[in-house]
Amino acid sequence: MNTAVAVPAALLSALTFGVASVLQQQAASEAPAWESLRLRLVLDLARRPKWLAGMGLTIAS
Repeated sequence: MNTAVAVPAALLSALTFGVASVLQQQAASEAPAWESLRLRLVLDLARRPKWLAGMGLTIAS
C-alpha cells in the first residue's frame, strides 16, 4: 500500500478509536454504580445512544 494512503488511514483509525473509547467511557460512567460487573450494565448501555455511537466508531476504526 502506498505510504501516502497508509499513514493518513492509520491516523484516522487511531483518532476514531480514541473518540470511540471516550464515548463509551462517558456512557459507562453515567450508569448507576450498583450495576457494575453485572449483565444488566451491558443491557443498560446498549440502550444509550452515546455508547452505541462509540461501538459504531470502534467497528469503523
